[in-house]
Amino acid sequence: MFYLGLRSSAAYLAALDDIRARAESAHVLTVAGGGAFLHALSAGTRSLTVVDADPDALEHWALVRTLLLAADSLRDFVRLLSGFETSGDFGDPARFFTRPVDLSARLAGTLEPRLYDLYRRTYGALAIDPACAVGRRSEATVRFLGFDLGRDTFCWRFGEGAWRDEASFAALQDVLRHVPQRTLAGRLEKIDYGRLPLGRSEPLIFLASNCESPLFTGQDRIFRRVLDTADGELRYVSWHRDLRLGAPAAGAPTPESILARRFPARLLRLAGDRPLPAPLDEIHAERSHSTVAELLAIIEYGAPLLVIDGGRPRPVLRTIAALAPTFKRILWRPPRRCGSWRFPARLRTSYDSAESEHSALWSFTLRGLRDEPRPAAP
Repeated sequence: MFYLGLRSSAAYLAALDDIRARAESAHVLTVAGGGAFLHALSAGTRSLTVVDADPDALEHWALVRTLLLAADSLRDFVRLLSGFETSGDFGDPARFFTRPVDLSARLAGTLEPRLYDLYRRTYGALAIDPACAVGRRSEATVRFLGFDLGRDTFCWRFGEGAWRDEASFAALQDVLRHVPQRTLAGRLEKIDYGRLPLGRSEPLIFLASNCESPLFTGQDRIFRRVLDTADGELRYVSWHRDLRLGAPAAGAPTPESILARRFPARLLRLAGDRPLPAPLDEIHAERSHSTVAELLAIIEYGAPLLVIDGGRPRPVLRTIAALAPTFKRILWRPPRRCGSWRFPARLRTSYDSAESEHSALWSFTLRGLRDEPRPAAP
């Protein structure tokens, strides 16, 4: 599958900008995807490892890297991608593209045959609409300016991040020219990160994007694999997580603090249809489920909140562990008489937990969950 530009959440892009701004000395390991990782590279980058299970994604990265290094400037890179001259006015889509330009001879002399063929089938096949700085190819839409996570839409965000200005672009080119780089074909949850040929004197920045999603990888296997095999300092960043492994834990939010945020919630009733007791009676349940099987069949990534009422501890805790990272937060009210229990190791790996001081209620928060703005009142 070709990602003709990035498809990343705003929070993930902000984390990449933070990594670039800090410029801490570190190795970067990332999924290829649509190249969002380019916005995390800085003078502190010591090596770059790009991994993807999709050979098309690695070929796309090879093409984009070649175009990046062949460009004389940021405006020239836009020219190579679009086949249009640009005004460099990143604030006005209607003025961004000025006129088409024939690049066939230059590209044929710059790109090796397989990449030239790929270019002609991707960026060279875009129908550019200069009135709105958009390109279209069959079902795909490519936006050169701005941000859009719409279906089959890819963004370049020129004027932002590593494309903010000519100085930022030149700094990115310098990184790509001088740091060691490698590509790996494989699945992130299968790699032994302790065996990768990375120096141990600098930390690792691991960029997972949305590969944790159950749509791609079930039961939080990427995060668990990183924890099991990586050595030394590590910053793990995904659409919903941002944490430094080995740093002191901030502590899990209490059930009361989660309820106070009034997140939209799913409800799993394992204690019958009786009214929910306080403080659960204040939740706004968007949808109710009556069986664990219904929940395990959900293919979502980072739903705000699940509330579980009742259920025997062992199967409930196993279910919570299996659901990560479908839900960012889970609240569970165990039965009054359920004896003692132990948290499964998989649950402790994926979630931080806290017990209510005032009621029989437990909270489970996705480990490393990035702080979010308070939701609007319903």
